[in-house]
Amino acid sequence: MPKRSSKTLTKVGDLLVDLDFYESKLEIQPNGCIHFVGAKHAQGYGMIGAVRIKDNKDIMATAHRVAMRIKTGQPLDPKDCVVHQVACHPSCVNPDHISIGTLYDRNRLMREKGTASNGKTGPRPRVPAKQNRTYKHTDQDIQWVRTATTAEIAKKYKTTKTIASRIKWGFVNGYKWLK
Repeated sequence: MPKRSSKTLTKVGDLLVDLDFYESKLEIQPNGCIHFVGAKHAQGYGMIGAVRIKDNKDIMATAHRVAMRIKTGQPLDPKDCVVHQVACHPSCVNPDHISIGTLYDRNRLMREKGTASNGKTGPRPRVPAKQNRTYKHTDQDIQWVRTATTAEIAKKYKTTKTIASRIKWGFVNGYKWLK
């Protein structure tokens, strides 16, 4: 078996993985899911270090795709989607809860779970909640500045139109909690 820095790596499909480490990060849940409790991707998927065999490159692989490679014993094509059942969390690696599917299957299940991005591309927008702070401006002031002309803002705050324009930009692009 190949070794890398005193770890025993096992061939799993088209990757080399430290299976002892992988198995040490599994936690069985009461609902039958097996969660990977190691490092996590921002979207909740478990991540594990691996070596890609074709170019001997160290990579980070998602734990559920490693689980599918273990289940099938075959490499996964980058276009293959490893699809979780409707009730599963992204960190679930239970081989009975995942399957290889199409992009259509994955998107359909995401809509059913309510995790789809509603057709928008890119990251989902994060609108921060109003903090428990004291603000310099009231909600009414913010709404007024957003709708007023720069001349009106300059007159009220006794400043130039350039500075008034900057104030308006700040009120429109800041205070995201107030729509």
